[in-house]
This record gives sequence, structure tokens and C-alpha cells, in this order.
Amino acid sequence: MRYRCGAKIAKDLSLFLGAALSFGFVGHVSATDMGLSINVFNTNSLSIVLGGEGSNGSVAVDITPHDAVGTFNESGDVTATVITTNRNGYTLNMTRSSAGMSSDDTNNTATIDELSSSEDGYTSATFPANKWGYSLKTDETFGNYFGIGDGVELQNSNESTNGSTSTLKLGAKVNLEMPAGSYSTTINFVAVGKVESRTYIQDVTSLNCPTNPTIVYDSRDEAAYTIQKLADGKCWLLDNLALDLTDPDVQANLTSATTNASNTTLGYLKGITTRNPSTDPDGNYATAGVANWTSGYSASEPLINMTSKNNIAEDGANGYTTGRYGIYYNYCAASAGSYCYYNDDADYWAALSTPDNIMEDICPKGWRIPTGDYYSGEYQVLYSAYGEDEYNYVSSFRLPLSGYFEDGSVYSLNGIGFFWSSTKYVNSAIHNLYIEKDIYTDNNLIVEPSWTNYVGRGYSVRCVAKTASLQSVTASTCPTTPTTVVDSRDGEEYTIQKLADGSCWLLDNLRLDLTDQDVQAVLSSDNTNASDTTISYLLNGGGTSSDRYAISSITNWTNNSTSFSTPLINVAYKNSTGTGGYEIGKYGVYYNYCAASAGGYCYGSNSGVNDATEDVCPKGWCMPTGGVSNSDYESLYSAYLSNYNNFIDAFHVSLAGYYNASAYGQGSTIFLWSSKKSTSGTMAGIEVTTSGVTISASGSRDIGRSMRCILK
Repeated sequence: MRYRCGAKIAKDLSLFLGAALSFGFVGHVSATDMGLSINVFNTNSLSIVLGGEGSNGSVAVDITPHDAVGTFNESGDVTATVITTNRNGYTLNMTRSSAGMSSDDTNNTATIDELSSSEDGYTSATFPANKWGYSLKTDETFGNYFGIGDGVELQNSNESTNGSTSTLKLGAKVNLEMPAGSYSTTINFVAVGKVESRTYIQDVTSLNCPTNPTIVYDSRDEAAYTIQKLADGKCWLLDNLALDLTDPDVQANLTSATTNASNTTLGYLKGITTRNPSTDPDGNYATAGVANWTSGYSASEPLINMTSKNNIAEDGANGYTTGRYGIYYNYCAASAGSYCYYNDDADYWAALSTPDNIMEDICPKGWRIPTGDYYSGEYQVLYSAYGEDEYNYVSSFRLPLSGYFEDGSVYSLNGIGFFWSSTKYVNSAIHNLYIEKDIYTDNNLIVEPSWTNYVGRGYSVRCVAKTASLQSVTASTCPTTPTTVVDSRDGEEYTIQKLADGSCWLLDNLRLDLTDQDVQAVLSSDNTNASDTTISYLLNGGGTSSDRYAISSITNWTNNSTSFSTPLINVAYKNSTGTGGYEIGKYGVYYNYCAASAGGYCYGSNSGVNDATEDVCPKGWCMPTGGVSNSDYESLYSAYLSNYNNFIDAFHVSLAGYYNASAYGQGSTIFLWSSKKSTSGTMAGIEVTTSGVTISASGSRDIGRSMRCILK
């Protein structure tokens, strides 16, 4: 456990010995003013209240010693009561500032010492002279007296409390040897709130997402949710969102630091700013702050309905288990106030120019509402990853039949479920995931990953973790299971994994289209494994026959020419996939070596020195070494015991063939470039065919081959 939220009360305890009589004296215990501090963390409060004889800050003990044996006396009851809303519990401890009670008279060096350690403690009869201690009440009975020592734990609870009380007495025994005077120490009561060692969903990325269902918390309201990496390699929220946007405490935490929306957009959602539809009829922001939805409907005002927020969904068809129904959000609310167009008129909607996908929503920071288009939407891709098996999909995704909200009522609860996507169908309708229990066919499930519905209705919200970039992966964050990441240069998604050799590998053939103007605009040493100087030769040419740089600029390779010194690529089969038993993934782009090396290894056919040091892999990655013992390719193959099937399955081998004026060998072979020089005109690599693996293969640099990358 970590600790936070502390409350501390210090009580001064004085023992006064006054020379009222020559041989007899009266002593009393008095308390100085005590301090009370209360720390608040989020909504958890914690306080201590002293009561009983100590309620007004004073405790009195009268002692009249008569002889050398001494006289014992004790205080009345002193109570310490803890009050806290912290659901994780607290501890209450008692400490003291010093073991010896010293006199306030500087000429008096005597002390009344704390009781020494004793397993059984002391009774009033066995209490030694000139000592002090405490007795704790347990089961309505006070026990023996002890010294406080290094501290005493009075309470230890794992739940909140409206008032838990510890009761004690303070006692002392003095004899005639003790000089008259006032003796004091300080007793502290310290309560500390426990904090569960929580993982917040805002800290989860696609790289550290757990492979088993795991509970995390939303920092905006401390609500618990389950997340998991599912069959598509992405990290999913497995519960319907239940964020009450109308709660003032939630709104205080609703910022760009916690939510997938800018502070400007969230200002419209919360009603800090509003759009006037009469002066800005075509604007996208909310026209009012978020409201609790009890009747009607709206496309321009963010509305939520909490009728079913905490209700547990019935078990689904065929016995799968789901969670809470969650909150219903219209699309203006789901989009965090960013897709709130005003009018319901068809002509108005037809005239609008709206974005194809919303970029902001109420998902936690680092997460977003999934895409929902017909063929490549994330709901569809996940459905395909489960073989379009309805039960497997719905149970793995834990989808409740949560119904929907419209015009004041919840409809079709336990019959259907709608889940918003970020993808527009038409201006007034959004794609969504739709599930239905078909009561006419023995409760079979119907799944439509790309349904469409009007923005004014209230549907459920699911979230998916934003995909981490290839450029952000490090050795410590590389996942041990296949995980989806994105190349920041073009948005292409890839699968990566730490394989049996301990290295982090790209499990797809590279698909970076170097002829794309948008790619060229961002291509730099900040995102690519090459210097800006080398990249400038790739894009613009300018090299000569006497240096290593590209002579001409990058060209899309569609003619019959080949080249050692001009960077050439062919993108015609970039997204093609084979149909054979080992056709895993897309063929990708074919690169001659001048292109693969980012324009930095473009020697003529009879030239070439050393190995390549730059390439078009993402920054932090590079082409593997090959062709020699202990090369990256050889180490990987050996890690799978040189077993063909194990290797191609783990490495996701796609038999893309090669390009030499046209594509050859698709479905039967693949050659992957390495950074290692073989001969003047060739580079080493690995070749895989339908029948075997050649670790020490070599390929001519003017031919178009496939590329993989390994994390540096």
C-alpha cells in the first residue's frame, strides 16, 4: 500500500509536582493547546476528534506520594475518534515526542521516564516509581500499562468509517525522590488514509496493455473499469462508459490532461462557453452545457441519461457475462461537445460540411471512441479477429444488451445494444456497433459492426487505447505478445513483438510509400533512421557516381528499368495478401536498396563498401543484420531451433516475392533486405520459400525486395 491523506493531533501532556506540603505534594496532568490538521485528497476526508477527558485539551491526574514506594494515579478516559470517507481505510497511531517527561525548570534535571519494555505490561500494583505510561481499553476493559516506545498502532481498517474510537488512560507513579516541578512530553495521534496501488486508465497505452482482463480506474471519478488486449492486438475498454458529465466534481477533473478533448472543446461541454445558433448556425460546438436527459432529444446540446448507469446487465445469450449498462450519451455529449450541429432539418444537414471522423470525445486521455466504417472500422476488424463468431465476439468484448435512450425513455433493454463510433455515415447519422438478441431463433445473437443511427439518440460508449507509435517503442516497452502500433509518418498500422531471441521485431513488411507527398513532407531524422542530409538525397537526388548518395530522386517503379543509384519503389501490391498457408500479412512495398537505405547506399553495380548504416525504418529501428553467424536473422532463426514452421509463424512471414520490372514469386518466396554487404553489387539477407529458409542469401541491389525492421 501507498499512503496519502494524513491527519495529526498533538497533545501536550504535563505532570505537575507541586510542593504544597513539606513531605507531601500534589501533582496533576494538564494539556496545552492541541493542533488539528485535515488533509483532503480528491473526495476522501480524514480527521481525528479527541474526546472524553481530553475533549477540551486538558487531562488532570492528582498524585500525593507518601513514601519511597510511590503513589500511582491515572487520568479519566481519553478518546481518539477517526472519521473518514476513504473507502480504502486508514491507520491510527500514537507516538510521543520524548520518552522522558522533563521539567520546565532548567535547574531541575530529573525526568519521569516512560515505562520500559515489558511483554505483559504493568498493573497499578506493579507500576515502578517515577514512570509514566498508557492503558488501552479493549472489549470494554482497560488493560495493563505500557510505554509508547517507537509508536503504538491503535486502529488499522480497510474501509471508511463514520467514527471509530480508541479509548485509553494515561497513568504515572511518583515517589518522594522526585523533585517538585512541572514535567511534560507530547503525545501525537496520527491517522493516515490508505491508498490502493491503483493503475489509472489514463496511464495505459497499447504497449503496456494487459493480456488478461484487468481492473483500472478513471482518474476523473475513480470509477473502476476492466480493460484487455483483445484478438485484434488492440487495448479495449470492456465496460460501457459511466462518466457522469453533470457531476461538478467530474467537471472539475474534466480537462485535456484527463480526457480526449481540448480544454476549449470541454469548455463548451461544461457550458463555460456556448455557441449561439442564431449567429453561428453551422458551427460544430455545443449550444448549451451538458444536462441530465429526462425528455426530448437534441443534436446540438450534450445530453446524458443515467437511468441504467449502475444496473448490472443480465447475462447475455448463451451465458456470457457482461457488466453495467452504463450511461446513455447523445452524440453531442459523446463527442465532448465537438459534434453538435444545430438543426434537425434535412436541407440543413445536407448543406453542412462535416468531418468524416470526430477527433475529440469523452474517453480518457490516451483513449478514443473506436472507428466504425464498413470494411476497416475497428469494430469490424475486431469482429473479424474472432472469425465473425457472434458469441465469441460479444462475450470477449463483454457487450451488454444495454438498449438506448430516446425522448424520455429507455428502449429495448436486454434486447439490443448500440455503441457509438467516431465515423460519420452522413452529417446527421453516425456509424455504430449494433448487437441484438434474436428472440425468434432461440436467442441467437446478431452483430452488425457498422450500423448507422441518428446523432440525437442516447447510446453507449466504448473506448479503445490510441495506438502507440513505432517511434515511441523502447526495449523496456516492447510487448511480449503481438501488439498493434502505428508509424507516425503515414499512420500505417503494424504488429510488433519481442520474439524468442529477445529482440523486438516488426512482424509486417514495411509499407512506407516514399513517393507520397504527405510522407515526403514529414520525412526527417526525427522519425526515420537516417540523417536529414541523406533523406534530402532520397527526395531530391544530387549524388554522383563517386559518392554513396542517390543520383536521382525517389521514383514509383512501374517501368522495366532497374537501378543501383536511383531509389525505386513499387507500391502496387502494398496492401495485397496471399492466400497460401503461410500468407500472413500484407506484401508491403518493394524497395531497391538505394530506396531501402534512404538514399544513402546507392553505389554503382561494381561499387559498395562496408555495410549500410541508414535506412527508411522508423527512428529507433533499423534493418537487421544478415548473412553472417550471429546476425539478427540467424539469431532469430536459431531461437526457434531452426524449425521452419515455428519460425514463419512467429515471424509472420508473408511470401511477397520480389519486383524486377514486374512482380515475381508471390506466394512462393520472399527475400528480406539486411544492412550487411555481400559483394559489390549485392547485399545479404534472408530468403524464405514454401520449402525452407536460407539464412545467408544475397540479392542484387537493383531489384525490389521487402523490408523488415528490428528495434535498436
